[in-house]
Amino acid sequence: MSPSPWRLTHVPEIDSTSLQARRLINTGRAGSAHELIVADRQTGGIGRLSRPWASPAGGLWCTFILPAAPDVQSDAPGSSPPPIHPWAWDRLLSTLGLRAALAVRAAIVDTIPDLADGPRLRIKWPNDTLLDGRKVSGVLCEVLRRRNGGPVALIGVGINANYDISQLPADLHARATTLQSAIGRAVPLDALREHLGVRLAEMLDPDLRTPRIARLVREHLAGVGEAGPITLDDGTRTSGVLQEVNDAGEAMFTVDGRMITARSAAIVDDH
Repeated sequence: MSPSPWRLTHVPEIDSTSLQARRLINTGRAGSAHELIVADRQTGGIGRLSRPWASPAGGLWCTFILPAAPDVQSDAPGSSPPPIHPWAWDRLLSTLGLRAALAVRAAIVDTIPDLADGPRLRIKWPNDTLLDGRKVSGVLCEVLRRRNGGPVALIGVGINANYDISQLPADLHARATTLQSAIGRAVPLDALREHLGVRLAEMLDPDLRTPRIARLVREHLAGVGEAGPITLDDGTRTSGVLQEVNDAGEAMFTVDGRMITARSAAIVDDH
């Protein structure tokens, strides 16, 4: 395995790795290099749409800090992801969640090769990972601007790993799972974290263009042809049927007999 290209900060417990990343950036203590904050447990984890994210010990709870162009060379043991120059920044941000979802899926397969083949491990639009039809991982992407500096992307990742599903809130038991519950054994968290860092760095290469990202997502896309509640880009809640992800990285839904495209519309779930 290649060394992780991210400078690592590990804490036993914190409210949220993403909130900690924000604090560090806002006080000038982070945001100029590729960094990764990992916690054994989160007491106030946050998912998409500001939903709570249960984060007991045994999961992988982390946030990657990605500056548009690092001010200094990272001192992480591996090679940092390439700087994201202004000409590529907007293009990368438009598919950041999809890139992160692909990295999560690849990292899980790297850690559990038995899941490489077959339909067990899928991507749910826009950036969740499903295992046996249940959510095993989620991603939260945000963009901040540093004081006296350029933009910084935060990529928060939560992977339900080494604990039993019973440790999640009861209303999630039918919709979520953990790696341990699904495969019947614990996984090496350090290896999972290392694989994730390497895979994310690969997916953040600006030369990996949007149509290629979209094709990779389509290979593992869950829910095609299925109806479900969705939230549109303007916040409207409605029902739609997912048709595909087009080469622009947009989801295509049929809603009331018409086709709509959306970059951030999501089949709604509660975890």
